[in-house]
Amino acid sequence: MSRALTKTQSLNALRVLLLQHPEGIHYKDLLDATGYKHRATVYRHLSDIAARQLQGGLWTLDPTEDDVELACAILARADHQCDSQ
Repeated sequence: MSRALTKTQSLNALRVLLLQHPEGIHYKDLLDATGYKHRATVYRHLSDIAARQLQGGLWTLDPTEDDVELACAILARADHQCDSQ
């Protein structure tokens, strides 16, 4: 169970990092920020979360519908309006 939890935590950390950089983040910066020891693990995890590679070696993650709903809920709590489209 702890191995599965560790992988889930790693995937979530990678996902958050990618969402914080919508313009893309370089692969080497992903290695440094996440503490991954093996490049193959990073590539496998990027594939697991459906990240996509942009020009120039940058990686990004498009927000999912769940991400948009979460952002709307956060904005609503902050007394802002969020129009669903």
